[in-house]
Amino acid sequence: DQSDKVLRGRNGRAAAFRAAEGRLLELLYAVMWRNSKESVLHQLDLPPQSDVVHRLTLSSIERHFYDKQARECHASAQRALSLHDRQQREAKAAAEGATGAVATAAADGRAAGATRPGQAAAAADKALAALSMQGVLRLRQACCHPQLGSFGIRGRRERGGGAAAGLADPMSMRDILGKLIEEEKSRCEEEQRKVLFNLSALGSMHAMVGEHAVAAARYAEALALSAANRQPMPLEASLEATLCGPESLRFQAPAGPLQPTRPLGPLRWTLPCGSVAASGGGAAAAWSDVAERDAWVRIEFSKPRRLSEVRLRSVAGRRATPAAVALYATSGAESAGIFVEVGQFPLPRPALRHPAGGERASEPAAAGSGGGGGWTSFGCYRPHKSRQYRLVVTAWHPPAEAAASNSGAAA
Repeated sequence: DQSDKVLRGRNGRAAAFRAAEGRLLELLYAVMWRNSKESVLHQLDLPPQSDVVHRLTLSSIERHFYDKQARECHASAQRALSLHDRQQREAKAAAEGATGAVATAAADGRAAGATRPGQAAAAADKALAALSMQGVLRLRQACCHPQLGSFGIRGRRERGGGAAAGLADPMSMRDILGKLIEEEKSRCEEEQRKVLFNLSALGSMHAMVGEHAVAAARYAEALALSAANRQPMPLEASLEATLCGPESLRFQAPAGPLQPTRPLGPLRWTLPCGSVAASGGGAAAAWSDVAERDAWVRIEFSKPRRLSEVRLRSVAGRRATPAAVALYATSGAESAGIFVEVGQFPLPRPALRHPAGGERASEPAAAGSGGGGGWTSFGCYRPHKSRQYRLVVTAWHPPAEAAASNSGAAA
């Protein structure tokens, strides 16, 4: 019948293929020569293979990085082994008890993409082997340098926002330590953010059902946790800052990129002469006009950063000094964006120095100010990183002496 003809046709094509393959092999054997490595080893004159082991003594930073990589590889291997064992059990159960169901689905034409018994286990074996090789490579790279490999520390980026320079510009151990501290700090902040989010959610749920006392306790717990772990850290030394201000007030500041690890100053604005010369009741009105001119300074960082504390200090002398300032930040991480207000801070009048060497504070220091050395510290909360900040002077302390010059100064 028709089925026998089709079968004989297939067998004939298979026989023809085997005959053609035999003739091809005979031709190749006549023009090619194949030798094993062992048969020609004496002709290669290769030196014997030798292994030289060098014992390395890692520094404390390198040891910390290597141990961290080893722990992560161990955790990944444990997860892979657990998945492998589960897939082995599932494959065994499918082979023993689900053979009939798979065969029925295949007969109906609905199992073209179904997983055959044993395929999941084979895939798990392959994934486990790949993970083992990747883990070994990861640890070998960690022994060479913390920047090496895809799991290494990201190096410094080139000027202009280019890609990381990698080992072409290796980082020092001090820079690597700073990177590790920054990564751990970010990880801890993220975990604390989750806890604060859950506490706030619990407080909202209690408030919705009318349990206001319990809700207040949850909010208080979140605030206490945030205050207990609040520890402002100085900005890193690799960060650069550029200052600019209004030309109408002849703003003066140090030129060039500055390191925010040191004070950014002094900053000076030239105020109208009439404001200083005014006396009596007209002086207050004149200084209010000065405040409306918005003496400001814009601070642009080389990388977006989140500020949590600002320290200001006014220089005592025959000059007007800021009495209140407002901090603004861009709404986006890049330079573009709308400036939004972060906070407003009062500044005390600086202490005056007398010829005898003593000091006299014209006003008591503001409550909660700190920092020492005349610096006044202000805490602020900004959930997002910004690259540009603007500090605006909203009020001024008039000059303490009548013969004051016409310039205001702040540091």
